Amino acid sequence: MRIIFATVAFGIGLDIKNIRQVIHIGLPYSMEEYFQEAGRAGRDGLPAKAHVYYNSYDVSKGKKQLTQVMRDYVNKSKCKREMILNYFGFPVPSASEAVHTCCDYHQKICDCDDCIISNVSNMFEENMQDEVNLPADISEAEQKQLEPDVEEKLREELDLFRLSLPGSGRSSIGSTSLSSGITITLMDQVVQNAFSLTAVEEIESRLPIYSRKYATAIWAIVQKYT
Repeated sequence: MRIIFATVAFGIGLDIKNIRQVIHIGLPYSMEEYFQEAGRAGRDGLPAKAHVYYNSYDVSKGKKQLTQVMRDYVNKSKCKREMILNYFGFPVPSASEAVHTCCDYHQKICDCDDCIISNVSNMFEENMQDEVNLPADISEAEQKQLEPDVEEKLREELDLFRLSLPGSGRSSIGSTSLSSGITITLMDQVVQNAFSLTAVEEIESRLPIYSRKYATAIWAIVQKYT
């Protein structure tokens, strides 16, 4: 499998037949731009997927060049295929295959066994990302808590660390959470469980941190306040 990291220039004048996925980091400004770039995938007639990863700033009113149709495309619960075809003035043809292969909207409403299993699995993974696995012998009520002023200082330092990571700032494509995996929710978990985090290895095993470097940095910060 080959992966190409490309700018919008890759979508101009190229006709590579066997591209299976197009992944956008950030939201294209117009439907014309998105359609051309996503259209690089599946030109051999075989199934292909297009993904868009974006954050709240990507769809904010502050991005003057972003068209409303693209805000609607990612925010509204509608069939993505239908939205694209209607925008360009084409009717939606009858599906020759299962509609759940069309887009994320149809997968969510489809009641076939494959989609039901996939939806349940996605919900489970999302919930797991927000959980901290506390030791069995330490209940939430028994956990030692930081003093409010110490907690505030720890949170401030963790926030500064998070903002220093790649992807921070409005000029960046995507977000810090997307590029590093270090989310605001994760920082809250570190603060809430500061006393029960006793080593780098424990941070790695109990929190969704997938970089040893980041776990080590967080542990160094936690040690100052516990």
